[in-house]
Amino acid sequence: LRSTTNKVLLAANAEGDNLAAKVYIINKSTDASLYVTVTINAQTIGKLYGGDFMLMPYDGATNITVAPSVATTMNLEYIVFVE
Repeated sequence: LRSTTNKVLLAANAEGDNLAAKVYIINKSTDASLYVTVTINAQTIGKLYGGDFMLMPYDGATNITVAPSVATTMNLEYIVFVE
């Protein structure tokens, strides 16, 4: 990620649609002051600071977007686990 604008991480109707899926997201930054804001369908659900991760249910019918706190390179990793 190289800008502070929202980027779609997972689009609606992606893998896991209507299934019991989970999404794992980790901020791979080593600087604890750098964060990404995680949003689901325009509702902010939180911030992941450097080294933080989250695991949450995902139905595939919603957009998950992220917005970095800085415009420099920030690395995220994510995976969707589907039944």
